[in-house]
Amino acid sequence: MGNKNGLMWIRRRMNDDEVLKLAKNIVEEGFDYTHPCDFIGNYDSYLNEIIYGSAQTLINSFDELYKSDDDRHILESFVYKFIELKFGKYIKEVYDWYILHECGDSVNESVVTESKNFLRRRFLRFIEIVEEQIEGYEQNEDGAWWCRVYNPESFLENLIDRSIEIFIDENWHFFHDNSERGGSDMDISILNKTVEEEYGNYIKNLFVRKCGYNRY
Repeated sequence: MGNKNGLMWIRRRMNDDEVLKLAKNIVEEGFDYTHPCDFIGNYDSYLNEIIYGSAQTLINSFDELYKSDDDRHILESFVYKFIELKFGKYIKEVYDWYILHECGDSVNESVVTESKNFLRRRFLRFIEIVEEQIEGYEQNEDGAWWCRVYNPESFLENLIDRSIEIFIDENWHFFHDNSERGGSDMDISILNKTVEEEYGNYIKNLFVRKCGYNRY
C-alpha cells in the first residue's frame, strides 16, 4: 500500500548523510555511463542526462519514494532539483575537466579507461583537499614561520605538492596498482594544472597578504 508522504520524507532528509552518500554514488555511477565527450558544447543536455537518471535511481532506492502515492511527476521534479542543488557544481567540474583535457578534437577519438574514470570520480575530493590546505594557511597568523621559508611561487608549488601527496595517500592502493586498472603509471599533471589555473593567483596573493611580501 502506498503513502502520500514521499515528498515530505525526502524534504526532511535533504541533508541526511546516508541519503547524500547514496545520491553521490548514484551520480558518480552516471559518469560511467554518460560520457561528457558525447555532449561537447551541450552541457545542459549532459546535466539533464546525469540528473534525470540519478533521480530515477534514487527514487527506486527507497520504498518511501518508490511506493509513494505522491504525483510521480511532482516527486521526480523535486528529486531532480534536489540532486542538482547538491551535486550540480560537482557535475559541472567533471564535465569541464573532461571536455578540456580528455575529449580531443573528436568525440570518437576519446577513449575512456577505468583508471581515468577512477581519478575523474574523485576529482572533487582533490579540490576539497586543496581548499582545506588554503583554509589552514588562512587561519595562521600573519608573518607565520612559512613566510621565512617560501616566496609566492615556491609557496604555491609546495601547496600543490602537499595536496597531491594527501590525495595519493588517501587512494594509496589505486596509485600503487601496477595492473591496467591501476594508476601507478598515470600522468597526474592535470592535478597540478588544475590548481595553477583555478587557484594559482589566489594562493600567491594569500602569501603576499599574510607575509607582507613585496613582489617589486
